[in-house]
Amino acid sequence: MELRPCLEYLENTHFTPIEPERIRALFLMVVLRIADYLQIEAGRAPVTRIRMQAIRSTDDLDQILDRRGHRLCRYADDCNIYVRSLAAGQRVMESVTRFLEGKLKLRVNREKSAVAAVGERKFLGHRLLRNGKLGISPKSIKRAKEKVRQITRRNRGVSLAQVIVELNLFLVGWIRFYRYAACRFELQGLDAWIRRKLRCYRLKQCKRGKAVARLLQRLGAKPSPAPRVASSAGSWWRLSRTRSVQQAMSVEWFETQGLVSLAVKYDSLRH
Repeated sequence: MELRPCLEYLENTHFTPIEPERIRALFLMVVLRIADYLQIEAGRAPVTRIRMQAIRSTDDLDQILDRRGHRLCRYADDCNIYVRSLAAGQRVMESVTRFLEGKLKLRVNREKSAVAAVGERKFLGHRLLRNGKLGISPKSIKRAKEKVRQITRRNRGVSLAQVIVELNLFLVGWIRFYRYAACRFELQGLDAWIRRKLRCYRLKQCKRGKAVARLLQRLGAKPSPAPRVASSAGSWWRLSRTRSVQQAMSVEWFETQGLVSLAVKYDSLRH
């Protein structure tokens, strides 16, 4: 929503006239964020997801759903409403839509509204697992990998140490956000994938086979297979998985380079 319609809505609905140039920066950001959208997501076997555009609070809706015995969890404009069956999800979807559009005068975006199993929907980057525990949604892991790919692009022309520094800044903040999720298995796989990306990055820096062989021998790889690996015609990504490269740039070697392990950091945050 643009700023001018947002201010006109506030003026006509709730507040006295406001001049845009007199709005403080902090209040302006809050107004734009709230005016962006309100989102409600529901389910226990199914999830009723409703996405709306408005500014008014949904406290009235929360109270009504609570009186009806529905379980809900809301953070700012994100909310889950838990029901027991698909039919209940459809019924809640219709009643909530009528309430929002009829009483609160909110516009419901039906394209982004849905009824689905709880495991198929994410909430603040998380999802509920079959055992009731909190997990990471697949889309969150996919976005994390996209960020890692951007940092480890092989044509950046920066040192491996600088790449590791940038990776650590991202990984520490990312794992702190997901520290309450049961995701150690996913983190171990993500750690191995990140190390392989860094091996590939370091090999690409050598450019030539002889330089690769010298690097591997200097890092502790056996002398006999190192030249053979370096002279192979495989891609950098394929070479990064060979035994000699993994021995030379092992998990312990990455620890000495200062790379943060997601699994280790996760364990330290959980205990």
